[in-house]
Amino acid sequence: MTTFRTSREIPAPPDEVFAAFSDPQRLARWWGPTGFTNTFNVCEFKSGGRWSFVMQGPDGRHYRNESVFAEVEPPTKVIVQHVSGPKYRLTITLAPARFYVGDAAQGIFASCPFALGSRATRDIVAR
Repeated sequence: MTTFRTSREIPAPPDEVFAAFSDPQRLARWWGPTGFTNTFNVCEFKSGGRWSFVMQGPDGRHYRNESVFAEVEPPTKVIVQHVSGPKYRLTITLAPARFYVGDAAQGIFASCPFALGSRATRDIVAR
């Protein structure tokens, strides 16, 4: 098992960030690499729910995706099991901010490790 990790600080309250996942229309606007768009066929945002969509690349190619929301814990965690190739498990954890403005914490810290079956899959996801 190989792991690819990414993270970012987001200057928004946890409930708002979680809502960007839970609302399929909002999720479709930002999910995926820069320049890609999404068409969701099914988006059952609940533990065990199906997520079927097509990503359209800037080059016009279409990429079918089949996933399951393995675990949904509002407003702190979403685990996605990608069941079509490349297969991976993505755990998105939202935690209180680690940055401050004055004495107040601002926003959240999002940690997103991908558990991948092989280095080859890691290289595909990392692109």
